[in-house]
Amino acid sequence: MSDPTITPPAVSTDIATPAVAVPVVAATLPVVVAPVVPPAAPVVAAPRVLNPYASPKVAAPPADPRFAALEASAAASSAALGRHAASVLAEAPEGLRNAVRAIAGDDPVRQLDTLAAMRAHGLGGSVAVLPIGASTAVPAQQPAPATLANPDAAALARYEDLQSRGAHMMAAAHLSAQGAAIARAKASRPS
Repeated sequence: MSDPTITPPAVSTDIATPAVAVPVVAATLPVVVAPVVPPAAPVVAAPRVLNPYASPKVAAPPADPRFAALEASAAASSAALGRHAASVLAEAPEGLRNAVRAIAGDDPVRQLDTLAAMRAHGLGGSVAVLPIGASTAVPAQQPAPATLANPDAAALARYEDLQSRGAHMMAAAHLSAQGAAIARAKASRPS
């Protein structure tokens, strides 16, 4: 704690008279002249060689112009295929188009293959277009439905046919197999 009766010495704000005397030394440093050395050339390290017995790399021969023509032709074919895939996908329903793009990405060959596979399995197939004038309405004059044959009557008719042709063994076999149906048909037939 500080004593209130002691006042600190006043600090002089005058720059010309410093509060502390600074000793001034008039010493000069000796000058040493170093010899001039020319700049050294940068050190280039030899490339690391994994196999010192391998033959040195030889420059590639100049490219054949036929390769450049072939690459240009392949690029044109790829662009045409991309346009074809885009037109086929544009005709497809939106859900099918999104599914094909999710599966195949941006590759036009994979897009066409995926679309063909999906259509082959009945997914998003092409919509059948009716010819002009055709209708899906039920025609007004439908033929009368065929009368349903009574299976009991059919069994009796077969038995009588076999009897009339003289195939008694086959008629007996038919009677043993269809005896109940033949009996019902005889009972329902008017005499």
